[in-house]
Amino acid sequence: MSNTVIEWRLRSLARSKGMGPTELSVRLRSLGVGRSVPQMSRLLNYPPEMVSLRLVGGLCDVLDCGLQELLRPGWANDPEVGADQ
Repeated sequence: MSNTVIEWRLRSLARSKGMGPTELSVRLRSLGVGRSVPQMSRLLNYPPEMVSLRLVGGLCDVLDCGLQELLRPGWANDPEVGADQ
């Protein structure tokens, strides 16, 4: 089993931009990346097991961030990993 983990930082990034699930959903839809408000709420509250590159790209566009800000690699025993939750 790998000790490498990927931290999903959507909640803290969206919070820093003042965006909730509704605004994220609307902005993603305008980019052609349709996600419902309930789907966005789940993505904000629970790290996904799988995520499409199209969604990741859309989130980076909407949040004006880079991939490394949305997805942060780390180690399972790193106290900083998971701090976003």
